[in-house]
Amino acid sequence: LSQPIIVDGRNLYDPAKMRELGFGYYSIGRASVEHMVAERVSGTA
Repeated sequence: LSQPIIVDGRNLYDPAKMRELGFGYYSIGRASVEHMVAERVSGTA
């Protein structure tokens, strides 16, 4: 693998921090951060 990957089944880690540290980060059961940001930008949230 060219990038270490974390699959977080308990949502213990901050997605932004994990990406900042160079991890491919995937959480289970947490709303998509990208989706939430898009809603805020468009003003629908």
